[in-house]
Amino acid sequence: MVRHIEEMIRGAGGLRLFTQRHEVENPRGAVVILHGYCEHCLRYSHVVERFLDEQVNCYLLDHRGHGRSEGPRAAVLRFEEYLEDLDIYFKEVRTHAPKGPLFMLGHSMGGLIACAYALSRKPELSGIVLSSPFLGMKIPLPPWKKVMAGLLSKTAPSISMKTDLDPYLLSHDSTVVEDYIADPAVAKLANSRWYTEATKTQESIMAHAGEWRWPSLFLHGGDDRIADPDTTRRFGSAVPQNDIKVVILEGLYHEIFNEVGRAGVLDMVADWMRPRLKES
Repeated sequence: MVRHIEEMIRGAGGLRLFTQRHEVENPRGAVVILHGYCEHCLRYSHVVERFLDEQVNCYLLDHRGHGRSEGPRAAVLRFEEYLEDLDIYFKEVRTHAPKGPLFMLGHSMGGLIACAYALSRKPELSGIVLSSPFLGMKIPLPPWKKVMAGLLSKTAPSISMKTDLDPYLLSHDSTVVEDYIADPAVAKLANSRWYTEATKTQESIMAHAGEWRWPSLFLHGGDDRIADPDTTRRFGSAVPQNDIKVVILEGLYHEIFNEVGRAGVLDMVADWMRPRLKES
């Protein structure tokens, strides 16, 4: 039996955030799943199903400005707002999963949030999984766009524009891409303040890589044209090498959990997580 509950919670500043939890009767652990930029947590149902097969409870939220959560679409004034929401959400998760191993999994922007949260809050976690984390852009913005983004971030931070992201760079699976394009809950926007805040966060994470202390699995699509796999390699090399595994999945695009052959990628995560779970 799996219990599935959707509910709204109050995030930082009282903003209403959409959350969902999937719980089995005798869990061996729990994982908090953080989605990427402009998408939402309901795109991770197949990821949830794979973890439930391992008797791992799953807890997900839509970040502010995403999916069913409140807030300006795909925008923040401070990247710290995501972390403040997570402070609240982790307390909520621990009311439902008070004991046992707890993991955090972040994809793309969710990976950036996971890294920033870990390094600033130092949470007690049994492990962290990063999926194509947005630690650096594969193709940097042209200088004039950087200047424009900086100006807009200061003078008109609430303005968002249509993104020029090519959705066909997300996955080789055309059905996934078509569903993404047709999904009204996926914001097709880019916000200048979000960009400058994310860039500062990327720099901070690299500067504090030596403070990393969690068992970790870093996965990145080798043919990712959005988030830079080489930056993930550099971060993996910079963190203390206690229990860290970095895997570049050659030929895969950005959304490795939505790629052709995704079952094998999810099995890789499950295999890594299994010895870190409590005995059934």
